[in-house]
Amino acid sequence: MRATSLGSDLQRVLEEFGERAELPGVTAAVLRHNTELWTGGAGVADPEGDQPMLPETLFAIGSMTKSFVAALVLRLIGRGQLALHDPIARYLPPAIESNRATVGEVLSHASGIPEHVTPRFVAELLREPSRTWTPADVLSYQEGPPGARGQFAYSSTNFILLGIAVERITETAVGTAIHELLLEPLHLDRIAYQAADPPPRPHAIGLTHLAGPIPFALRDASGLLPCRSVATAAGAAGGMAADVESLARWASLLYRGAVLEPEGQRALMNTDDHAFGSTRFELDGQEAFGHPGRMPGYRGAFAWLPSLEMSCAVLINTDAQDAEPLELLGRLVRARRLSDGDHAQGGEP
Repeated sequence: MRATSLGSDLQRVLEEFGERAELPGVTAAVLRHNTELWTGGAGVADPEGDQPMLPETLFAIGSMTKSFVAALVLRLIGRGQLALHDPIARYLPPAIESNRATVGEVLSHASGIPEHVTPRFVAELLREPSRTWTPADVLSYQEGPPGARGQFAYSSTNFILLGIAVERITETAVGTAIHELLLEPLHLDRIAYQAADPPPRPHAIGLTHLAGPIPFALRDASGLLPCRSVATAAGAAGGMAADVESLARWASLLYRGAVLEPEGQRALMNTDDHAFGSTRFELDGQEAFGHPGRMPGYRGAFAWLPSLEMSCAVLINTDAQDAEPLELLGRLVRARRLSDGDHAQGGEP
């Protein structure tokens, strides 16, 4: 199948998914062998206007941020600045409760540290969109006693603590460390840690359903996505923004071994559940590594498929339940496999 035909097929998958799920807008990127790139967009970037959705449009990426923070921590471990078996409390202010968890347990959501993302927390974010949050503000919303260490229980609070630890170890802001140690050397200039670096334009404005059955665009005048309160409160657990091509390139670099030292790469690729800012799953019957993300008004995911030497990413400007990014990724992978004459079993495009 010729490249022009492949591009048409992938664009058709993207548009049909957007229409069926009634999405305001969606972008996607598929990168094969780190050289063969397709990007596409469908719908509108601003549901209250008519700005078309372009592949270079930036979105809030939510928990996909965890992959960058985990990679940064693994880089610091490779430099001998901390170790997986160290108690995380060694790198935190004394007043922060850490359940005696290790760095490795915190990276693997096995710390038992209670979650701060609760209905009360979300309501406060929506109440004052222009507020700037600190990690201490965020941690004050934790609810419930600590859980059992060593058992997987996804908690974004783990990565708020990792962000604090990084700042104490590097003596610089976590956003600055991510930029200097990851984004700048890898030439990923369309990815931003929003609390430190407002994202370049154009922006996707997201529709959120968090306040009731009628979706609305959550925004303020800060230039952060979706607004200052959400971006700064999410912090090291979800406060970054990116375009879809940059996420596909990040996935390719990260999982091909261009970011971490060999020991850190082995830890990453042996991951299970959501360990080390990554997870293992299947797309169209193929093993994949990556991470989904969700923020008020946004959903998305990126993935690397080692058997196909392919990375892909999708970004959607709504948090609606039907806007399932992994389903769209699977459809794009299926279409890309069929373009190579691979008729192995998988879902329909």
